[in-house]
Amino acid sequence: MRALNNRYRGKDEPTDVISFYNEMDEVDLAVVSHLQGIGEEINDDLGDVYICPGVVADRKEHNVPLQDELKVVAVHGLLHLCGYDHNTGEDAKEMAQMEEKLLSKCNRVKSLHQAKGSHPLSLVSRSRSS
Repeated sequence: MRALNNRYRGKDEPTDVISFYNEMDEVDLAVVSHLQGIGEEINDDLGDVYICPGVVADRKEHNVPLQDELKVVAVHGLLHLCGYDHNTGEDAKEMAQMEEKLLSKCNRVKSLHQAKGSHPLSLVSRSRSS
């Protein structure tokens, strides 16, 4: 995971999740957006999400079961495939809201935002110095 993070993000450190989306042109994106808007199922391959359970497991200070934290990280990676990002404050807020919405709809885990009282994007780019 460290090698992927270094190669594609220029960060020579392990990360918990990294997403690689398939390139779509504006027409593809418009079709996907329209289909999502009318509730159609989309079977396109949006890309790949890589999760490093070891890096996620190192987050013991969250007091969240590993299985639950892996779900949060998976949702986060999937949101990246759907075009969400957190490069600006507004983007981060929008992504965090969608993360909360999806996790609450799953009704399986609390988001880390609720569980540990901090912003869920503290999960992103969390790395250990090794």
